[in-house]
Amino acid sequence: MNKVASGKGITPYLRYGSELNALKCKISHLISVFDDWGAVEVEIPSLLNSKSLIDLYGEDLRSRAFVTVDPVDGEKILRPDFTVPIAEMHISQNKKTGRYSYAGPVWRSQPFGSTKPKEYYQVGLEYFHESSEASADAEIFNLFLSLTGELEVEVEIGDMGLLRAIVLELDVTDSKKSLLLRHLWRPDRFQKLLKQLSTKNNSDDCRKDFIRSIEPKQIKEYILSKGPVIGRRTIEEIEVRMQNILEEDTVKPIPDGILNMVEDIQSLKCPLKSAYDKLSSHFSLGDKYVEACRNLSNRIDAIRDLGINLEKIKFTTSFGRRSLEYYDGFIFSVCLKNKPGLPPVIQGGRYDALTKVLGKGLQLPAIGGIVRPEMLLCACEDNG
Repeated sequence: MNKVASGKGITPYLRYGSELNALKCKISHLISVFDDWGAVEVEIPSLLNSKSLIDLYGEDLRSRAFVTVDPVDGEKILRPDFTVPIAEMHISQNKKTGRYSYAGPVWRSQPFGSTKPKEYYQVGLEYFHESSEASADAEIFNLFLSLTGELEVEVEIGDMGLLRAIVLELDVTDSKKSLLLRHLWRPDRFQKLLKQLSTKNNSDDCRKDFIRSIEPKQIKEYILSKGPVIGRRTIEEIEVRMQNILEEDTVKPIPDGILNMVEDIQSLKCPLKSAYDKLSSHFSLGDKYVEACRNLSNRIDAIRDLGINLEKIKFTTSFGRRSLEYYDGFIFSVCLKNKPGLPPVIQGGRYDALTKVLGKGLQLPAIGGIVRPEMLLCACEDNG
């Protein structure tokens, strides 16, 4: 995108004239494709209430988004994406199904020195469905893939459902499973946690010996006897934490064989058509993992049935783990070929876990995706 000189220097993101008209036309075309598919266009406010976003992503969202305070409505976040507010809107209508399209800028705070844009356009689609997961995934994937036309692209998919299934199969406490699931999006931290759980960690033996010396029924009495509670934790929270430490100490370390299988699965990269065969060699992990693999197989069949060439699609188990953090199942990405420095022109995936949280336990299967119209426009111009 051009940069235009102003009285104070160079101003990025300033669009005008034919460039602006071309962008508007591209956005209008994309929305018309979604409209033909049956989607209803939605306009979402630029300023969103911070509570639901921070509840979902945690406090570190503040470092990745632009936060401000409204004197009447309180803390607001400049829209980092469209998915969460559209999901909230859909849930509030008490509907089971829905197809929604949208277009507009999103804002992401970037670290000092980063060349990534702080503001860029997204045109996207969210699909809440009752059809089978595999067929819905394949349908949305095919729809977005069709937007690239004759462009030379590289297509990659992943499946967070496999990694979530692996965690649920591990013989560790529920609190450790929850911790691992939270850190699926931080692969380095996830690996450190797995390593800790695969060996006897003796760094806090003194603390464990001390807690074991107190009868379980006497923990609360002991806490009360030591004077007033200082800090933000309540007595009940301290008691629960002490019980968790004792429970964790009775769990055996994760065997090396299991750890090696987990590493093999995480590091898998192969053509999509070969993915199921390679993953099925680890069926001994358990039923949840087997089910996740069969879901992948059904999705592969559904994609093939739509006439998509599996040879040209790469499968990476850990794909998207550092950036696409609300997806919990199928993930897809389309990049411009021979331009590795650019972000994906298309990306999306399944987010059933997110809708379950927002819907307070309701099962609302959902999948969506976004297009970066500026990148698509530039690529079409270069190609044409």
